[in-house]
Amino acid sequence: MSELARGCLLDRDSTDYLMAALGGVTEEQSWGLGSLGATAFKGGWWAKSGESAFEVRQVGLMTASDGNLYVIAITAWPREESLEAGQILVEEVAAWIVSAPEPAPCGA
Repeated sequence: MSELARGCLLDRDSTDYLMAALGGVTEEQSWGLGSLGATAFKGGWWAKSGESAFEVRQVGLMTASDGNLYVIAITAWPREESLEAGQILVEEVAAWIVSAPEPAPCGA
């Protein structure tokens, strides 16, 4: 995703189009990374039919407290099985990641 944001994967028009799509979220979709000011992110959720497990996920680009742009991917399985509980958990994890980033080593 960081390669996409830097224009390394596609031509400029295609990159701009995809980055605009990642930024085109509605107010009700602005949880998790969106609540922390991310401008390019998407989230999703899934409840498996017949089971109580509920997955909430989000991926996006975020400038962290060190000033660097990071790709962040979060998947949460909340104990309280609901979209709202998952959104809260993703927001808590996102806030922690953004406040204390730890870059992956090169080649990881």
